[in-house]
Formats: sequence, C-alpha cells, structure tokens
Amino acid sequence: MTQPAIISADDITALPDGELKGAALVKRAMADAKAVMVVRRARILSHPDLADRLVKDLGYSKAGNWNGYVPPEFDADGNRNQSLRRALLIELLAIAEDRDGTP
Repeated sequence: MTQPAIISADDITALPDGELKGAALVKRAMADAKAVMVVRRARILSHPDLADRLVKDLGYSKAGNWNGYVPPEFDADGNRNQSLRRALLIELLAIAEDRDGTP
C-alpha cells in the first residue's frame, strides 16, 4: 500500500494561491483550524484544575505545552477514534464550556 505524502503546514503556507488549485482553500482551512485550537487552549488553561490534568493525565511537562489540538473523531477510513487522549480532551473541554457557559 502506498503511503500518502506528508505535507507540512509550512509547505501549505508557502503555496502561491494561483499556482495550485485549491491552495487558498487549504490555507483558509488551516487558519480556521488554528483559530479553533487557540480558543480550546485558552479555555482549558483558564481553569487551573483542568490545566493540571493536561500534565497529570496526558503527560505534558507543562499545561502550556498543549497547543489546543484534539484528534479527529474519525480516521481517514471512517472508523471512530477510540483514543483515550481524545476522550479526555473532549471531557476537559466540556467541563470548561459548562463552567464558562459557552459552547
């Protein structure tokens, strides 16, 4: 089976919009994803007990090292992600959202 090519965020950022059809769309999707990650990170880090769980339960050396990424719900084959890491991050975000009164 052929493995897909790995394309970094820097590779995508460097693409000229007109050179590759859809490059602007990909760049926009990446910018939107980064914005969501910033909100998630701030939401959890604003609660010291939840931030502590990033260290205690997920093994980060400092809570601030988490960038806000949550693994996707499904993989490329459509299988549900059963990762404990994802489940815990979703739980922490739900707690923070309840406390903050925001979705």
